[in-house]
Amino acid sequence: MYRWLERNLAGAHYKWIWGAKIPLKIQIFLWQFFQNSILTRDNMRKIQWQGDPKCSFCNELESAQHLFFGCSVARIVWRTVGVVFGTSYIPKTIWQVFSWLYVFLPGLCEIYTVGLAAVCWSIWLARNRATFEKKWIKTPFEIAFTTSAFIDYWAGMQKPAMAENVKKGAQLLKKSAAQMLRLCEPPRAEASEQAEDEEIWDEW
Repeated sequence: MYRWLERNLAGAHYKWIWGAKIPLKIQIFLWQFFQNSILTRDNMRKIQWQGDPKCSFCNELESAQHLFFGCSVARIVWRTVGVVFGTSYIPKTIWQVFSWLYVFLPGLCEIYTVGLAAVCWSIWLARNRATFEKKWIKTPFEIAFTTSAFIDYWAGMQKPAMAENVKKGAQLLKKSAAQMLRLCEPPRAEASEQAEDEEIWDEW
């Protein structure tokens, strides 16, 4: 199925991106992602950049594939999305995402791009804040909440018949992130015993 999706989506000259009802800059971002031209650290090294090649989240070598799917932070975000669909499956590639959505959202292909764009854009923003502003997330669920907010906002750009489904998806993701955050959050009594300069979510 992955090969079928790759052949049909890529062969359509990315009409599914340009036809998606999301902001233009997000469409451009997705197109760059599929062209592997996003300025991740591995791509920067190709143009003689001499900076640190490691991921801001996990210190592995950063590439688009790693940042959006392989990184432990990204995997938690996708796991949170999976809870919405009742699955623990975590996609490892962009084509697995489409296959995944094809199974769980049959007939709702217009939603696919909105959800994919929201997840990837939220990860990218968190990465950029960590890279350029030294503002690191305390928990990956922050990215899931941001994703939910983007989906909810972009629901207003959809056709009326589709907008309700998009908003519902945003609400379900927000609920999923809140539930998983509660499950992972350490008890307050234990947290209060930690050193003052220790971040509760350093484990992430």
